[in-house]
Amino acid sequence: MYAIIPQQIPQDMRAEVNEKILFSIDSGKDLIPAESIYNCYTALAGYTI
Repeated sequence: MYAIIPQQIPQDMRAEVNEKILFSIDSGKDLIPAESIYNCYTALAGYTI
């Protein structure tokens, strides 16, 4: 289980953050720590959890 780290990602930055996360996952490289992915991914650039 990952620690929940409250993030405030501006709405206009969410799509960009998601693209970077998906690129990291698709490339198979650990470009972004798993905990950061857990805390930052917003699905379809929606609201953070």
